[in-house]
Amino acid sequence: MLQKLSSAQLRSARGLLNWSRAELSERSGVSEPTLHRIENDLNKPGDRTCDKLRSTLEQAGVEFLGSAGAQIKRDVVYALEGIDGFKKLMDDVYAAACDTSAADGSKPICICNVDDRLFMKHLGEYMAFHVQRMNDLKKVRLRILVRGPEFYAIPGSRYIEYRWSAKEGTGNV
Repeated sequence: MLQKLSSAQLRSARGLLNWSRAELSERSGVSEPTLHRIENDLNKPGDRTCDKLRSTLEQAGVEFLGSAGAQIKRDVVYALEGIDGFKKLMDDVYAAACDTSAADGSKPICICNVDDRLFMKHLGEYMAFHVQRMNDLKKVRLRILVRGPEFYAIPGSRYIEYRWSAKEGTGNV
């Protein structure tokens, strides 16, 4: 069992993520009326409900500070594996692209040592969907550092700028 959440922490965590009750409900499996009652101190969540909420919010990047508050985690590293990991990376890139500082093209998104052939191979139609949604953002720029001048460019991806580095001395990401 994880530590209980206060109503203030729950409201704060939702606010930090800019999530509505509906979104938290969908992601956690806890009903909107239950969330309303918890956030307004009308009832205390049971252990299972509290664990679902805490787990959902922590997976989204919230860090709880004892019983005092909540903040967005900083400098967090996630290991993404398999096809779901590829999709998660694409969704994270898209979320970063939707941020106002990236959406106007003034803040590029940078990735290094990516082999785009793997994305095309493993994601297929999902990759086509991702390329389209990124192209639709118009001004977003994604810079990919690749190993050596021989690389595979994602077809139709107007938002990507490739740069190459020597094969020696570069590791995997």
